[in-house]
Order: sequence, then C-alpha cells, then structure tokens
Amino acid sequence: MTSALIRHPTFKRERTRSLRTGLTIGNPQDVVNAATVLAATQICNIYGSSEACGNCCVTRSSWPLERRSSCQGPPLPGVSIRLIDVQTGAPTKSGFSGLIEVRGYLMGGYLGHGAAHNAEVFTAEGWYRSGDVGLADLGQSAAMLCEGQFYLGKAGPVVNPSGGTLCTNAIAVTAMVRIAEVALQVWGRAGAHQVQGAKIGIASGNGGDHQFFGTMVVEAQSKKD
Repeated sequence: MTSALIRHPTFKRERTRSLRTGLTIGNPQDVVNAATVLAATQICNIYGSSEACGNCCVTRSSWPLERRSSCQGPPLPGVSIRLIDVQTGAPTKSGFSGLIEVRGYLMGGYLGHGAAHNAEVFTAEGWYRSGDVGLADLGQSAAMLCEGQFYLGKAGPVVNPSGGTLCTNAIAVTAMVRIAEVALQVWGRAGAHQVQGAKIGIASGNGGDHQFFGTMVVEAQSKKD
C-alpha cells in the first residue's frame, strides 16, 4: 500500500507531513518509505492475523529505523509464539525451521461452515496454527534481512521479488497478483525483478471473511515433459 501510494501520480509529500506513527506490514523498503517519504518517522512494523486479533508482534517506535524495517518485533504482552517442526509436530529447539503457532489473544473459533476447521487450526492447548513458515534460525532473521539474504541475486529463497503484496491479507482478486508474479518468474519474464534460474514458486491468498485459503505451487517444465 505504501509503495502504491508513493507511486501514484497525484501523491504529494506535504499531504502526509503531519503523520507521526502507525502500524504497517510489508517488506523492509515499505517500512523505510513510510518513515522517510510519508513522514511517519515512528512507524511500527508488525506481525499478526485476523485470528490473533490483528497484531501478535510489534516493534517499538523508538527503535532505529533499520531495526524496525528488518523485523516485526517481540510478542505483545499476553501473547506467546512457538515454532513447530513440520515433520514431527513438536516444538523446535533452534528456531525458524517450522510452523509458527500463536497463543494468547485469539478469536474463539470459526463459525458456520468454517467451524469444521477449528480442530485443525486450534490445538487443545490453545495454540493457533498460523500456517506461516519460518526461513531462518532463531534470532538470525533480522540480520539476514539487513544483509539482503532473501533479496534478488542471493542463492537462498527469494521473498517478494516484485515488492508487491507480501504480508497483507490479500483477498479474492488481489491475491491473483501473487499467482501472476510466480508464473512470470518461472517463465523467466519478470523483467527487472526476475529471480535468475527460478523454476518453482509458491503463491497464497484467502477469501477474507469466508476464510477460504488457497496456496498454489507453480513449476516450470520443459516442452518435452
């Protein structure tokens, strides 16, 4: 949203100069732009979801901008976060090698047709299975982001190469942008933000209040396949 606002032909900096703080979710450059271009110098980076009452983690507004842009802060008071091994289902010992689960301020569960998913999404101990997967060792993600380890030109996974929707609640047609991006990547047609050698990608989105989630894996194949 920040990038779209700044790129709009009618955008003028003087119209946002009264901004001071706020909450945002996005790639590091979006956070930097919110602080430097929109003038929200005390902008906070967050992690959360609708099921977790919006925010689970929030950076402090007093942190240096570099730190706020490279992580999403500690859990809020009353909120706990743990990481679960994908294979064993047990809590991990070393960090971001599994699925993120949240406990604390959560909604009571889905209603209507969605209620059928409650047992799968919420554990008996009160943990919410977010479906998010970590990519780095515990405590190292901020440093890796600062170093650009998830950016274009690196050997590891590249996250959000286009700078488009990343941590947003991308619903309905909006989420199709992610699928189009993945398709362009595996075709080798993504232009300036092309990931060299990209052969497989993952895109996800959901149906908003209907809570219909979808994930698509797109893989390149040769004509002979």
